[in-house]
Parts: sequence; structure tokens; C-alpha cells
Amino acid sequence: MYPCFILILIYLIPNINSKCIWYEGIRPGFNELYLNGEPKPLPLNEIHLLNEMCPHLAKQQGDSPRLCCDGKQLAEMQKNKDLLDNLIGRCPSCYYNLLHIFCEMTCSPNQDQFVWPLEIINITRPNESENTNETGPSEEKIHVGWESPDYVDPEDAEQSETNDQKELVTPKPIEKVSVVRKLRYYVLEKQASAFIDSCWSVRVNFQYAIDLLCGSINRACDYKKLFNYIGLESSQSPLKIEFVFVNGSSYDQDLNRTFHPPQGSMFSCDQPVILPHISRQKCTCMINISLHRRI
Repeated sequence: MYPCFILILIYLIPNINSKCIWYEGIRPGFNELYLNGEPKPLPLNEIHLLNEMCPHLAKQQGDSPRLCCDGKQLAEMQKNKDLLDNLIGRCPSCYYNLLHIFCEMTCSPNQDQFVWPLEIINITRPNESENTNETGPSEEKIHVGWESPDYVDPEDAEQSETNDQKELVTPKPIEKVSVVRKLRYYVLEKQASAFIDSCWSVRVNFQYAIDLLCGSINRACDYKKLFNYIGLESSQSPLKIEFVFVNGSSYDQDLNRTFHPPQGSMFSCDQPVILPHISRQKCTCMINISLHRRI
């Protein structure tokens, strides 16, 4: 029954005609399928998340950029920041190149030009936590008349009334949400190659960062192995990503759709990172980065 349900959903996916494929983080790694597709403005009080995690995305001062991600999705990216900082943070070009690739996938207002869902599942939307800033009655308060035979202490009456109200509260119905479980992401081959070049000589505790990113040893890795490991083999996220590397626009026979990967440039390992909200010094490249291409 479950596989049939997935197949039916996949069959219906090509009817999505939009600029976005998802919007709003529901649970870690799961973003809601967004059928209407128009990018939505990011609230001004969440712009700092975009500046931190996706500094390359263009935005005007004081304006809310229209994106295919919300603050919850950006906050989810931010949770992995410490891990990335420890792994490749010492080389800004490597670090921000990786952010660039994943920010385009997550937030670009032209998302459906290069990203498409392959599997959709239904999950339960978590209940919104209620902010109950109730202040209990002060124990120092003196109630006049407490000695009367028929007297009912106001605190007891209030507590009894509260309990009665709690019993009358109707549980909020469970809401099912369609989320993307697996997607296909078209990336320019030159971008993927430039990314791995920028990270090639980065070390973490006497180990190459590429080995950790690629799940390999002695840098027996190329960009295809690396992104396959990150997208499909790693257990870091329940979202699975099938990367497809192309040299330009590409027609996908399975999806009956032409994709146009983003054209943004990558930073080389010895190039300082200069972006609207970020300025970082260049890395030290001690290894001939062309060596890995002969693997």
C-alpha cells in the first residue's frame, strides 16, 4: 500500500508548475511541498539568518527578499554551522562555496529551474508550543473573611475553575503535511569541480577535510563521489539529494522537464571571500589542486 501511495504521488509531481518546490520547515530535514510555488518575502527580523547562511543571495537594504525558504529552514541550516566551522571553516572559500550550493537548493526563488522532488511522504505537523506566561497567585496575599463558615478561598476557586476549563479543552486535530523526502538537484559541473578544488588542501586534525566530506581515505575522491556521499549515503539528514552534474541546460527524460542550473561562480582556494555581508581572508593552498582530477 505504501509503495503504491509513493508512486501515485510521484506520478502527480509533474503537475507542479511553480518557482518553488517547497516552503516552510516542518521537522528537521523535512520541508513542506509548496504547490502554489510563488516565493514569499522573508520577514525583516529573519534577514540576519539569510545574511549569515546565504550571504551571496541578492537583497536590497530594508527589503524582504522573496525566497522559497522560510526562517525555520534557515535556522535548520544554522544548526549545522558549528559542524561546518570545525570541518572547513578555516578555509572561507571552501566553506562559502558549500553554503552557496546548498543555499541555492534551499532558498532560491527560481528553485524549480534546477531542483525537483522525486519522493513525497506525509508526516504529522508538530503542535505549535503555546506561550503561557501565567503568573500564579501570590502566597503573600491575605484574603479577608477566610474565617467565615461558607468562605471559599479564591485561590481554590480559581484552581477549580482552571481545572474545569482544562477538561473542556478540545484536542487540536492531527494535521498531515506533504513533505519532500528525496529530490533531484542539477548543478553545473564546473561549480562542483571548483568547490572540491577549493577544499582540497584543508586539514582537520591531521586529516583532510575532503576525506570526511567524501567518506573516503587518502583523498580518493572526486566531486561526484563527494556529493553522492553527502546527498544519498550520509545519515546526517533524512532528506536525500540526487545530484546531477551538467555543463548547461539539460533535459530530464524521467521528469519530462528541462532544467537550468544556476550560474553563480565559486571562490578559488587562494581567493578572499568578499560578499555583501561577509569579508574573509584567503586560504593557504599548499597542494596542487589538479592532482585529484587524476584519481
